[in-house]
Amino acid sequence: MGDHARTPKSRALAWWKARAEAHDYVVGREDVPGSAETAVLKDEGYLLEVGGGVAWIVARPGIDTLPAAFYPNYWRIVRRMLRSYAPAVVERISAVRLHSQLFTPPALLTIRQDANASRRRVTLVPGYDVQMHAGAVDPSHAATVEVDGLEIAVDAPAATLLGLPVPSLREDPDTVAIWLKSLVLARPELEAAYEAFPRPVVLKRIGLLARQVGNERLADQIESLLRGAYGHSLGRGHTNRGPAVVVPTFISGLRTTRLPWLDRHAVTFARFRDEVEREVGTVEAALPRFASADLLKHAHAAKVYDAYHSTSIEGYRIGPDEVSAIVRGEPVGGHDPEQVRSRMAVAGYSRTFETVLRAAAGAGPTRIDEPFIQELYVELFGPSVDAGLASPETLRGWRNRPAYLRDHSHVPPSADKVPRLMRQFEDLVNSVEERPLVRAVMAHYEFVTIHPFPDGNGRISRFLMNLCLVGEGLPWVTIRVEDRARYFASLQRAQVDGDPAPFARLVAGYVEAAVEDLAARRPPT
Repeated sequence: MGDHARTPKSRALAWWKARAEAHDYVVGREDVPGSAETAVLKDEGYLLEVGGGVAWIVARPGIDTLPAAFYPNYWRIVRRMLRSYAPAVVERISAVRLHSQLFTPPALLTIRQDANASRRRVTLVPGYDVQMHAGAVDPSHAATVEVDGLEIAVDAPAATLLGLPVPSLREDPDTVAIWLKSLVLARPELEAAYEAFPRPVVLKRIGLLARQVGNERLADQIESLLRGAYGHSLGRGHTNRGPAVVVPTFISGLRTTRLPWLDRHAVTFARFRDEVEREVGTVEAALPRFASADLLKHAHAAKVYDAYHSTSIEGYRIGPDEVSAIVRGEPVGGHDPEQVRSRMAVAGYSRTFETVLRAAAGAGPTRIDEPFIQELYVELFGPSVDAGLASPETLRGWRNRPAYLRDHSHVPPSADKVPRLMRQFEDLVNSVEERPLVRAVMAHYEFVTIHPFPDGNGRISRFLMNLCLVGEGLPWVTIRVEDRARYFASLQRAQVDGDPAPFARLVAGYVEAAVEDLAARRPPT
């Protein structure tokens, strides 16, 4: 072996290549090479340090940067930390989220570890911390939750129940309530957990909460357990330790599917619908309605403008003049792969635009269903398939792999949940009647949040938004590429922070402007 093969850089690159080929994208401090090699990898962007070295992301130089590379690797980092401190489990409200199949990285994740007596809070990247503390970890009270093929160690459901501190019940009552609504425990499991963690005050609060959300079986089990433990009934009143937890009616009144992730989507839709109505209801009530012929003429006049902005928002690089030529069906020269990809995106957008307008021109309120959505997807990507840029198999049904959104912390539901969520999406969106602006906001938000296709979700969500508007008397709107940052930030605010108001205001502002354009008979320019 020559001298060059023994340089720190050559050894570092060989190490990086082996990790990349093995798809081992997150490593611990015990796995990195020597200090000289690590310095090379870090300086040249092959390794990204997380949490002061608690983990490292194996990166592509010039492509992967923090925090963008952090989001899709979050659960790999957590698994690495759990293994480094084994035995260790995710606990408390973090465990509730995992049992509820909520995989978007939380601002704070709590881990209990039995490896040493240390307690520390680790900032992985700004805004995302892991709180670790010492405590016994009994394998008989532990479980695993699979997150995109990764097994994450977590307190079992009964142990999670007993491990919830009272503040969690008040600080995040919706998450706990939705989980409790569908939770089924075997009595021996609950009794064993109570024997290991005898916390009567917490358990009584949980029992009261279970009864509020309609889980009578769990509430009766808890009451029976406490009666046996105390030798008398504690009744059903408040514990008098802090304010009572009040469950919103859109949770207590929901018929559970016994799938907390599905229930949560229904609850979020109900809550967001109420909040969106409060936010834009006055604006919506004041908007005039227009004849279908005027709406279609206005939309057609805006087609090139809309195609340019909606494809540009998704990162396609193509100028307005070229977009105009493609929409008119004129040939455009050049064979650069990126240019061809952008042209096929515009061609597909143009075809999908016409499909949506035909649907909007029908009599009565527009209905959104799975066949129509699938038709939009085929129209959108048909030209790309014809050009050999995409496989026909990609146009058959919903996505079948995990989805991560670049530069966004929201993690869409896993692929196995998409069919059930889209059936629910259809029911929920079509239940919004005589409120076209509210329905448009909710259809757009819910679709792009579920993210049912491998690609094109943003464009299809905007098509559905406009279908809701034009189909019920309001004009087509175009979200401009200049508003891209605000647009994505408002969606993330709803998806991660639970606040739909900024997104509702954004859409409402565009609708008001489009109404002015149509009323003045001047298309967007």
